[in-house]
Amino acid sequence: MIYAGDLTEKLVIEAGVETQVASGGVKVDWNTPTVIAERWAAVVPRTSRRFEALHGQHQEMTAAYLIRGRCAVRPGQRIRHSGRYLDVIGVIASNGRAPEVAAEITLVCRGRQ
Repeated sequence: MIYAGDLTEKLVIEAGVETQVASGGVKVDWNTPTVIAERWAAVVPRTSRRFEALHGQHQEMTAAYLIRGRCAVRPGQRIRHSGRYLDVIGVIASNGRAPEVAAEITLVCRGRQ
């Protein structure tokens, strides 16, 4: 059960606009995303690592966000949190239900800085 006092961070869940390209594939455009929902969340940082790439240092972070349910969130969407964007890579709904009808949802997200 999520307690209201634990939900201290504001999230915006967004989906990119999908368009079909000539080759038959799908391109996702994030210039004008669709807002799926706005939710308060409890944030649990999971891992963080730094590495050096060809053109400099990068930091990669994986975090879990616990939100109240009834939200059509899917992997491949993203969240906006404190001015940063993180990709949703996993969605775990309570009691194995679909996120649209679950009471609680855990979003596993990955972001780079």
